[in-house]
Amino acid sequence: VDALQHLFERCVDQFVLHDGEPPGSDTAAIELGDVPPGRSVADKHVHGVFDPDDPGRLIAVLESVAGYPDASTWFLGLLLIDPAHRGGGLGATMLSGFESMATGLAFTQVRLAVIRPNSAGRRFWERHGFVLEATREQRPFGLLVHDVDVLVHRLGS
Repeated sequence: VDALQHLFERCVDQFVLHDGEPPGSDTAAIELGDVPPGRSVADKHVHGVFDPDDPGRLIAVLESVAGYPDASTWFLGLLLIDPAHRGGGLGATMLSGFESMATGLAFTQVRLAVIRPNSAGRRFWERHGFVLEATREQRPFGLLVHDVDVLVHRLGS
């Protein structure tokens, strides 16, 4: 929890973009227990990458929920990388490993949601084969309200 909280605090730019405010002191603990309706924390997976030069320092996290919203789909809820480590391919490497794991467990697609103001994130997902499936308008996030695009990537395509 502490390592994740420190990563969240270094990624304040993403929290301000998404929620309109920095992460709270309990954001990591909340994130680790947050699951969508009909799922349990047993369905939640949190994968982290630690700095090889500072093994206690989390530099990236990928959070997901297996079997949501249906049995063949793995929902990717968060991919967050320390600003000092962005742009070097770490996100692509994490996504590739995640999709290989999901494929090996017989999931057929990965789904995620990206807020409209996150144009850099949207470009990243599209470069990796994600396509628009639906749009959800006017969803609340912290202090802000965003239109949200739901993207899907069919595994093996």
